[in-house]
Amino acid sequence: MDSGVQIGLGHLMRCLSLAEQLYAIGECCQFLLKDETARRIAADRGFNAIRLESVGLQDDVNSQQVMTLIKNRDVTSVIVDSYAVTADFLRRLRTYAPLIYLDDMKAFSYPCDVLVNYNIYGPDWEQDYTERQTSFGTRLLLGPQYAPLRKEFDNLPQHQIAKQVQRVFLSTGGSDSFGIMCRLLKAISFMPEWSEIEFHAVVGAMNPHREQIERMASEMGNVRVHFQLRRVADLMCQCDVAVSAAGSTLYELCACGVPTVTYVLADNQIPGARAFDRQGLIMMAGDCRAQGTEEKIISQLQRLIADSNLRELTSRQMQQVVDGKGAWRLAQALLSFVKAE
Repeated sequence: MDSGVQIGLGHLMRCLSLAEQLYAIGECCQFLLKDETARRIAADRGFNAIRLESVGLQDDVNSQQVMTLIKNRDVTSVIVDSYAVTADFLRRLRTYAPLIYLDDMKAFSYPCDVLVNYNIYGPDWEQDYTERQTSFGTRLLLGPQYAPLRKEFDNLPQHQIAKQVQRVFLSTGGSDSFGIMCRLLKAISFMPEWSEIEFHAVVGAMNPHREQIERMASEMGNVRVHFQLRRVADLMCQCDVAVSAAGSTLYELCACGVPTVTYVLADNQIPGARAFDRQGLIMMAGDCRAQGTEEKIISQLQRLIADSNLRELTSRQMQQVVDGKGAWRLAQALLSFVKAE
């Protein structure tokens, strides 16, 4: 599985959500990870987690290690969530057990038994997937009804829209390698009309800017910093609007019904951000790798804060798209497939 400072924790968190649901219905899961921080997080959640010996999942060292681990265990299926794979690696892996691949790139034809793309644009790729996966007889599970969120996001009540925004949720993912949180806080500090609004900055486990963020927050006075929250849904539901990178957090915010402005951190986030924006669910403010993105975020945030009717409309639509039951649906679908094999 992929995770790390550059990639973030999205891959890990979605696999943990799926693993916890599988465990709840009697299945045992083990994690193979490249990053030590990610391994510790999985272990802290109660899972057996092994760190692979080298960086590339498909290189000779890791490939042999993965194959040996699977071969020496009674494995009923293998779930792969990594960009660092090749068709040959997946093909060899598939000879040991049914193979499930989590995708959001459509990089090549995947030799797998089940292909999962829970993103909002997943159904748009159905025809391409069908054509490319025909020779493998792959089953497709597409769309946000399969978004593997944690149990805390399951079946949340309708979000209550306040006339006046009092709290704003800020998230930059697990790593924030571009320092966007500091850039955002600086931009917010130049908005004196927001001095009475509380900004809740959620800092991920791999964020290298924690000390600077905490220093800026103490100077601003209306910013609270949250580090490695266990139940982020509680905070989301308490907030009136949000700013978030265009990763898995967007699906969590949809389940909570929190009107959101998003921005892109990586190429694989572009299709999702554009699709959310195109469907009128979440505003896209641009790519943080370009100059001036924080100003665009502030502009979009101003629009949300000023318009309670817009917040009401988008909140209802968001909760219709994501109901928080995706991990359960995905676990049931995978289990039914494995038992049928």
